[in-house]
Amino acid sequence: KIRNLKGVIENVESSKEQLADDIAAMKEKIKAIHEECTNTKQELESQISSKRRQIQLLESKISSLDNPEDADSTIQKYNRRYEELLELQKKNREEMRANMKAVNDEIRNAMELVKKYEEYKKKTVEEVKEYLERKEEEIQNLRLLDS
Repeated sequence: KIRNLKGVIENVESSKEQLADDIAAMKEKIKAIHEECTNTKQELESQISSKRRQIQLLESKISSLDNPEDADSTIQKYNRRYEELLELQKKNREEMRANMKAVNDEIRNAMELVKKYEEYKKKTVEEVKEYLERKEEEIQNLRLLDS
């Protein structure tokens, strides 16, 4: 009997240890599932919130369509803004054309100055050559007279 009881006690203790291990493993699984549920819940709440905002936006659009005065007012507002943007675009184009003309005029003036400078330089070089040739001739004449 005692042996049987010892065997039963050992089995119970072994089962107890196994049960404790199983309980710990179950607690870990429960914890992991709880975290997963919390994350899923937060994600779903975020999606629900986003959908509510979309629904509110759609309801707002629908109510504005139900009220033609608001729709006409909105259309007029956007038409005015469109006209303003067209005017601004026209003004910007005119400014750009004026700036391009000014730049082209400056380039033309610079090219003319370069051309005049090149002509002046060429003329000056020719004058210096002529002057040197005359001086060389004079020196030659003086040498002939000295000899």
